Amino acid sequence: MVARGELSGSSKDQKDRLPTSSQRLQRLFAIYIRRMMRRSFRAVRIAREDRPLGVEGVPLMVVSNHPSWWDPLLYLLTATTLFSERRHYAPIDADALKKYQFFEKLGFFGVERDTRRGAATFLRTGERILSAPESMLWITPQGAFTDVRVRPVEFKSGVGHLARRAPQAKTVPFVFEYVFGQEKLPEIWARFGPPVEADAQGDADEHTARMAAALEAAQDRLAADVIARRIEGYEVLVSGAAGVGGIYDIWRRLKAWSRGTRFEPEHATPEHGPPRHGEPQ
Repeated sequence: MVARGELSGSSKDQKDRLPTSSQRLQRLFAIYIRRMMRRSFRAVRIAREDRPLGVEGVPLMVVSNHPSWWDPLLYLLTATTLFSERRHYAPIDADALKKYQFFEKLGFFGVERDTRRGAATFLRTGERILSAPESMLWITPQGAFTDVRVRPVEFKSGVGHLARRAPQAKTVPFVFEYVFGQEKLPEIWARFGPPVEADAQGDADEHTARMAAALEAAQDRLAADVIARRIEGYEVLVSGAAGVGGIYDIWRRLKAWSRGTRFEPEHATPEHGPPRHGEPQ
């Protein structure tokens, strides 16, 4: 994720600076991600409901589930598409950042896993980020890849301590699933949940538990939407290829031509759900 390092001011000590990043590289990388997703997914859908809108001047901490390798790319796509005016950051494993130093320019900052020094770095850097009004910090508090069906949802305690240190920030859940259905390619379904309030006097463990419960509730709501295929409430961020391809679609094209009808590449028929919002009909 990204942010301008200059926000911290050139006169401050280096350790007090915000993570370095380049908004230009963010936009270029987002173009690359969009192309990747068009090849790999039928669609990326995000619910219109519960988005953190109308909160200009308020820092946001996004707590998210983490089921797959694709997740950071989805965060960046969502950040650049829906929150382009904000400055985005995300922690990453320090060893991974050493291997992929390019991500330092995109607002990622390294954190040692399961060490006191790593926890201190996370809290110190997170608190600085959330002191900037237009910042948006993306976190995966489960701490590891976790299947979307795991219940109860449990978070590492650091996120509750950070919320207590930065009560001026709003915490919002962001959840998603990778869904196979009637098409060859899968879809990504995503949604935000209502904000979770925190305060400087509250107990950090209680903050953590409330955030985990909010994420679990958002996951359950998303799962219900996916099962019922309520696509009318979702916007399409990325639209990829439809159909099965190969000789199967060649036969379908010929069949449509012989009947004088328009070829529709979607494998699903209308009875499988309402028209896809934002896609060609």
